[in-house]
Amino acid sequence: MCGIAGLIGWTGTENQISDIIKKFQSSLHHRGPDNKGHWVSKKEMISLVHTRLSSLDLSKSGNQPMHSSCDRYTISFNGEIYNHLEIRTILNSYKKNIFWKSTSDTETLLESFSILGIDETLKIIRGMFAIAVYDKKNKEINLIRDRYGEKPLYLLKLKNQIFAFSSDIIAFSDIKEFSLSLDLQGLACFFQRGYIAAPLSIWKNVKKIMPGTKTTISLGKDRKYYLSKEEKYWSIKDNAIYGQKNLYQGTYEEGKKDLENLFFEILKGQSLSDVPLGIFLSGGIDSSLIAALLKKISPSNIRTFSIGFENEMYDESKHAEAVANHLKTEHITLYAKSSDALRLVEEMPKVYSEPFADSSQIPTILISNII
Repeated sequence: MCGIAGLIGWTGTENQISDIIKKFQSSLHHRGPDNKGHWVSKKEMISLVHTRLSSLDLSKSGNQPMHSSCDRYTISFNGEIYNHLEIRTILNSYKKNIFWKSTSDTETLLESFSILGIDETLKIIRGMFAIAVYDKKNKEINLIRDRYGEKPLYLLKLKNQIFAFSSDIIAFSDIKEFSLSLDLQGLACFFQRGYIAAPLSIWKNVKKIMPGTKTTISLGKDRKYYLSKEEKYWSIKDNAIYGQKNLYQGTYEEGKKDLENLFFEILKGQSLSDVPLGIFLSGGIDSSLIAALLKKISPSNIRTFSIGFENEMYDESKHAEAVANHLKTEHITLYAKSSDALRLVEEMPKVYSEPFADSSQIPTILISNII
């Protein structure tokens, strides 16, 4: 993951903006420890911030914020575009002799925005992402969240039509004008669901960008920014209805083969990386299936990780180890103790910056720390 943040319509001094940018980068360092960058347009009152966790193109050519070759778009992007190599092939068919400066999916996004447009690009990309892209021609910034909302993206509205956005709500605490006032509707949602559903958040004036949505904030003639559009570019409801009206017509055997091919296609995209990959393996059907399929298509041995518990009622590590032994993966089991839970409880607010009642959150943090 990476961290993205920014200010929209902020008219402070250079020192004030620089101070907030540094604080944003510090708050988001845990999301992107490999590099930090920023871009500021004082004239247009836009600041984009990025902290990078490198996975594709580990060189400085993949650093952000990044500018399109036509210089119209500037992006701060968190996520992965799984089919970005296919998109490059499409773009090369539209425009010959594109000079690619990197192998990053960030550059693919920018060039697609330039050649196809943002809306057409959103129709064809597959992945998990939170995107902030500034359009210099139209003097607007688009905040875009992936179809299912895998990547977080928060929007804060301040006084005088000033906005801030971030991957992590904790970054807003560095803005003096931000009021830590609880949103009671968001709090009620937490007690109902165990999490706070979009567009709500735990704080007033902070909203989550909805999944599958592009939110546009435009510069008005009065030199102030306004939330001008919220467009749904993808709908799970519409796709579910379409699926019900267009049922699969193949045989059972054809269905099995097509499903397997679909899995392979997805995994090939999701395993595109310049750093080693691993799988959280519980020993259940889902993770075991993913591990088996990835093992089949991976050019090198895969690594799997599981969590074990002292209490056998909750311990699934033996099932995971059996699957790992069968697949001959490089497997690590970490045994969690009650003392580990007590030690990590106070760290949870730094990881989850608003209430989140997931019973697996502590084991997940434990196993993530050994990777």
